[in-house]
Amino acid sequence: MLSYGRNDREMTDIESQESIDSLQAKLKALTQYAHIISHDVSGPISNLSILLNFLLEDKISLEEYQSLVKKTLASLELTIDNLNWSVRIERLEDLPIQELNIQETFNVVLDMYNAYIQDLSITITSSFDVQKIKHNKTIIISLFSNLLSNSIKYRNHKAPLLIDVSTFEREGEIILKFQDNGVGVKPEDKELIFQKFGQSAPKRDGSGLGLYLCKTMLPIFGDDIEVGGLPNQGACFTITFQNKSV
Repeated sequence: MLSYGRNDREMTDIESQESIDSLQAKLKALTQYAHIISHDVSGPISNLSILLNFLLEDKISLEEYQSLVKKTLASLELTIDNLNWSVRIERLEDLPIQELNIQETFNVVLDMYNAYIQDLSITITSSFDVQKIKHNKTIIISLFSNLLSNSIKYRNHKAPLLIDVSTFEREGEIILKFQDNGVGVKPEDKELIFQKFGQSAPKRDGSGLGLYLCKTMLPIFGDDIEVGGLPNQGACFTITFQNKSV
């Protein structure tokens, strides 16, 4: 007859708690992933609203309107498709990793914000010395979307918004830099902006979730994001991708 002693019960309790902790961690990560996608849906929807106003105010022709709406809807459809992916996966590690062309992926986000870019006369330059990366497409699109949205939100209203995006390789790592000439970042706010619902001064419209989601999701893939810059001198976000070169 098998005996079931105190040590056996303690071991079972420990294993049960570890299982619960593991499930809770996975649920939290997947919930954050779903938040990323639903957060990104707001960009294309706002863009469609601006395009409609353009048409009603005769700022663009019907043909231009149809073309821009088509691009925006394509971006929105991609975001929704990725949301469907998120509800099917059981572990974050199961997120599909694929070879991505960085310029083409960035262009998807530019299509999401085409009305903003036109309305605000934003100048965007890019120089991708590293042209391809192995990563999850949703995460990279969300990263670009949140960085672009942040630059628009914290632009300097006294000067046209300038954005420069670049990639290069350093010591086996891929570095992505996203710079703008906006209001910049105070030294004491460099950690705040990555906190949940955190916003630096001056406060702008938005939930304050975008950069927080990037900061929490990237480390799961071994990556990181930091911010530099000074007040009235723009912001520079540096993203380090670990061993993701193609």
